[in-house]
Amino acid sequence: MFRVIYLSSATKLLSNDELSFLLRNAKIKNRKNNITGLLLYIDGDFLQVIEGEKKDVLNLFELIKIDERNRSIITVFSDDVDKRQFPDWLMGFSQLTYHDLQKIDSFENITKTTLSNIDDKVAITFINTFVKSHRNQISFI
Repeated sequence: MFRVIYLSSATKLLSNDELSFLLRNAKIKNRKNNITGLLLYIDGDFLQVIEGEKKDVLNLFELIKIDERNRSIITVFSDDVDKRQFPDWLMGFSQLTYHDLQKIDSFENITKTTLSNIDDKVAITFINTFVKSHRNQISFI
């Protein structure tokens, strides 16, 4: 199993319709390629976890890198893992703001700058904390 966690900024703020379109396409592609994960859209920034077979994840990540909706992609983590973190989610999704994040215990100081400097261990802790504390705000596609 292979996992990539990355951060990027949208080239423009995406509307709800644009996000819905993105998620519908992700669901189709992820089902076809047996990819699971989580996408957070935070004030125009993306934090995404994608996991599956290495070749499938890396192929998807290459497509993400050339997607015109993304810029400033930072790879936080890219490596083999023992198992999926999100085995049942073709793509979990949540839209929030940095202000929302700052309300989570331990993340009072999260800003765009601090998030863009996150390392792999902090990213995994951040994602797990977010999922546990905001599960009811995550859409599952």
